[in-house]
Amino acid sequence: METEEDKDQKMKSERQEDVSVLLREERLFTPRKEVTDLAYVQDWDTELAAGEDIEAYWAEKARQFEWFCAVDTDPRHE
Repeated sequence: METEEDKDQKMKSERQEDVSVLLREERLFTPRKEVTDLAYVQDWDTELAAGEDIEAYWAEKARQFEWFCAVDTDPRHE
């Protein structure tokens, strides 16, 4: 006879299996052209290459905004 604890354990195990399937998701969903035409990033290869130097990447992104004062990211100035 199955106890309540056994049922709970079985249900927990089934939920974990359901979630683990999501962690192995490999499908690629390509957006419609109307969506990509409006996207901020048009060339992902260039964007990914720029991200190889993460400090320079985010410094460039920061320069795209209007700031009240410049941000000093040099750790020697802390």
